[in-house]
Amino acid sequence: MELKVDIDGVLRDVISEVVSIHNQKYGSNLTVEDINDYHICKYVPHIDNCRDFFKEHREQIFLHAKPYPDTINIINELYHQGFIIKIVSAQFPFSKDLTTNWLENHNVCYHELHYTSEKEKIPGDVFIDDHYEYVIKSKDKYPLLLSRPWNKHFNYHHRIENLKEVYNYLKRV
Repeated sequence: MELKVDIDGVLRDVISEVVSIHNQKYGSNLTVEDINDYHICKYVPHIDNCRDFFKEHREQIFLHAKPYPDTINIINELYHQGFIIKIVSAQFPFSKDLTTNWLENHNVCYHELHYTSEKEKIPGDVFIDDHYEYVIKSKDKYPLLLSRPWNKHFNYHHRIENLKEVYNYLKRV
């Protein structure tokens, strides 16, 4: 079985880094829970050009962000159980090398790595993403929306709270 997994918002917590940088730079007290849309820069004060903000702070955001709890252990366990792990992520051109390094630094096991905004073109059975638009475009058998503050307002029937739910489901199939 092929499992497609997004990076940012699923494996790597870049939003906490963005919020931390914003709070340090502008003296604000923004929290991750305040982020109510995937397109974070539209809703965060003082960030006029998202690409420039991410480029300026690329190492802290893309290289030093922490993994979400247990996600890497779960992905690696599924890998070792024989699931085909495909990492699919839409990255800025300037973040691809940092992201590859992040995956290596955190010992993420995977078979394929795809940097693309056309995630639906990569074949798979299960697809996990935190971005609603990618999930609804998916052609995979089981497209799953991982709940995050920025996607709570979308009413989607295949929603998961964490990767443990996927792990438990896949152990039964």
